[in-house]
Amino acid sequence: DSSSSAISTPRDSEPWARPAEVRTTHVSFIRKGGKLWTEDISSPGISTPQNGEMWVSTSEDKTAAQLSSPRQTMVASEAKTVFSSDHTSVRPRRSVRSSDCSEMRVRDTMSMSYEKYPFLSKVVFSMQFECFCSTFIVCNCVFMGLEAHDFATNQWESAPILRSLLSGSEHLFTAFFLMELVLRFWVLGFTLLDPHRSEGRANLFDAMIVVLTGLILGWAVPLVALISGFNTDGSFFRSITVLRAFRLARLVRVFRKVPLFREAWMLIRGLSDSARTLFWTVVVIFFVTYVFAVFGLMLMVAEIADARKLASNPEEVEVLESLWEMIGGIDRLMYTLIQVLTMDSFHSFMRQILVYVPWSWMYWYAYMAVACFVLM
Repeated sequence: DSSSSAISTPRDSEPWARPAEVRTTHVSFIRKGGKLWTEDISSPGISTPQNGEMWVSTSEDKTAAQLSSPRQTMVASEAKTVFSSDHTSVRPRRSVRSSDCSEMRVRDTMSMSYEKYPFLSKVVFSMQFECFCSTFIVCNCVFMGLEAHDFATNQWESAPILRSLLSGSEHLFTAFFLMELVLRFWVLGFTLLDPHRSEGRANLFDAMIVVLTGLILGWAVPLVALISGFNTDGSFFRSITVLRAFRLARLVRVFRKVPLFREAWMLIRGLSDSARTLFWTVVVIFFVTYVFAVFGLMLMVAEIADARKLASNPEEVEVLESLWEMIGGIDRLMYTLIQVLTMDSFHSFMRQILVYVPWSWMYWYAYMAVACFVLM
């Protein structure tokens, strides 16, 4: 309709498609307020030029924003309504998540990186580079295990060459991981650590481990101690060195990145997805154990305490003392209940308690029924 002010009429040289030509056009635009909306529009009532262009009108002014392709994204802060030829407005049906916008930014950054640093981008984004870094992570974990073994047992005190090799390898791994982080940051920039993406959060966690355990604890702290004259062989610095064990968490990245460990990564994902359920399961089991411990102290342990006061036979006193160490207090009884929960050889002390409290078997099996069979 050329008389409509809401539709920009094309030039005479731009032919309109026949109404029978139905095509689907994907339009993405931003409403006022900064919220990004998308709408899939089938075009039985929209006049579309033959080259696939569609005219979209804004609500403020009636000038048309021209889309050069059905899949091109139009960003207009004032665009609110897409008008068809019969003046019916199409409302957006869903909003784009921030993670989708982050993925778009990552793709744009990667394309720009390929233009600016073609060789470096090809290396960083290659699977060979990822496997090479994963191999270094695995080797670092193996060397950390050997170092922890020597730290606890002092077995290689007479082998200074091996200790020097372990110490030097730590600096080599730190330098390599920092170089890898710098290369990735050089290519991707801050989109590498974008917290709106799951990949960005994983990269941020990985970068924190590298900087904390390598740059700070591996280089900065010993250097400051050497300049200040502190003894780096003391227990304090040895405890700080233990924090480097957090680098073992980087093994998760190997499972996540290398296709060979895809099934293992599925198991880790399942564990992480059920972390909230596991947490509340532990909380419920704790409260159930606490309630049973309170009832046990008032009904069962009180009778054991009376028998302990009246006992005169040395053998009986020894048995009651051993029982008292297991159930004589709410903390001890809760620990014993956890032993029952794991079914760790509890029948031995349960038979001893049955001598003094004949009905106690109902107490123990009631706890097992609730905690083991229902909650677990």
